[in-house]
Amino acid sequence: MKTLLTFVIGLFSVHCFSQQYGLFQPNTVHYFTSQSHHLKGIRIDSVKNSGNEVHYYLHRTPRGSWNFSMPTLDTNGGSWVGKKVIEMPDGITLIPNLWGDTVTIQTQANLNDSWKFYDDTSHYYYQATVTGVDTATILGMLDSVKIITINAYNAFGLNTADSIHGKRIIISKHHGVYQTFALYSFPFPSVYNNDYYMNMTEKENGKIQIFKQTSWFNPTSFQLYDRNAGEEYQYQSYSSSIGSQVSINASYTFLTRTASGNDTLHFTILVKRQERKNGVFQPAYSFNTTSKIVNDTVRWFDASLMPDETGNSFFYRYDYYNTSKCITSPFWSYRSNYISYGVLNNFEPCGKTYDFKIGLGEVEYSQCFDPTLGSGGTMLTYHNKNGVSCGPYVILSTDDHSSLKDYIDLFPIPAKNELQVVSSLENYNLSLYSTSGSLIKQITDINGNTYIDVRDLSDGIYLLKITSNKTRESMIKKIVIEH
Repeated sequence: MKTLLTFVIGLFSVHCFSQQYGLFQPNTVHYFTSQSHHLKGIRIDSVKNSGNEVHYYLHRTPRGSWNFSMPTLDTNGGSWVGKKVIEMPDGITLIPNLWGDTVTIQTQANLNDSWKFYDDTSHYYYQATVTGVDTATILGMLDSVKIITINAYNAFGLNTADSIHGKRIIISKHHGVYQTFALYSFPFPSVYNNDYYMNMTEKENGKIQIFKQTSWFNPTSFQLYDRNAGEEYQYQSYSSSIGSQVSINASYTFLTRTASGNDTLHFTILVKRQERKNGVFQPAYSFNTTSKIVNDTVRWFDASLMPDETGNSFFYRYDYYNTSKCITSPFWSYRSNYISYGVLNNFEPCGKTYDFKIGLGEVEYSQCFDPTLGSGGTMLTYHNKNGVSCGPYVILSTDDHSSLKDYIDLFPIPAKNELQVVSSLENYNLSLYSTSGSLIKQITDINGNTYIDVRDLSDGIYLLKITSNKTRESMIKKIVIEH
């Protein structure tokens, strides 16, 4: 039977927390990111007294099977820190890990003090040493920190080849643990990556992930999709199934933006699409659409849940930069659960992935192969936002599939004093917009031919929207004015 692996971490009540180091800051949720930008959190759900001990129960994480041939799902698995933390009267705290052992840190140890961090007498053990007592700026606040370095040993002595050798845990007085690696899964066996569901974020490609505390920002949908009139976005999407491959280039030009109360934005969008089926391009077409986005009543994900908690998506990233996608500021990413009837799919573990960025909204979506859906994805390839463009621009045909184009002619182009509208339509409306989306002129309930006086307009490009009051069809025509 394995020896007890002890994790000694001082957890202290609020009245003495300011004088003591500890793993947790009471009644506070902390978020952490790793060097691969994976996002995790710590939350204590309940506290119970058991004799002289205090038991802290942490949020739970779904865990996949470590047996590749048996992809069962443990929905009650321990968080990346553990299922519970046991505080002893002398300040020693125990966290049982996945393997039935415990890990040990002595938060009240002095500089150069050492102790057993983990001990498996048949193979190896780990020693912890306080190697530094210093100050650090944590979440904008200067705090005292204690640095604990882990050294690995085997039957031959110091084992510098061990992936955990030299790794550091840093704890602070006012912010709890500032830096650590996953403790529940320690010491990370060789079959570790078979648990695709959660633990890819804890040991990725054989590299132990070190997590540091961060001030994570949970954006609203308003912030994510903060579109403005005149902006344009182009996407490329693809899908494939047996015997069929389809790719689509689509551009979205935002014509108008209006607010409804304090919680809803409405957009009118000109959409252009061109499909390529099995290598053959189809005629491009365009259409108008209206969408709405809810404000800060909707967060990017449920802030009451931890990023790795049961029932939530599991592969969060934050503060990630990708210049190839023109993303030079933080964005958020998550991968959805890949569970079928309560069983984890270890064979195809990717599920669906979504990437978001402030102001640009969803910049990428992809999914794994599925027998019924095939594989596919969508990616933002070009954007012109706030007058700044990025990415390769694709020119799509301006031909319109709308039947209105058969009943409308405009001349002269460019227009000088007036724009003639020749039409056999009955009961239709004309709306003239600037390229920034501002409504300039509007004529309603027109029958047949009409004209628009443009003598008072500046030279440039404008957008004319034609709407049938009978069929509710609409189309957009680009016009040029030159005096």
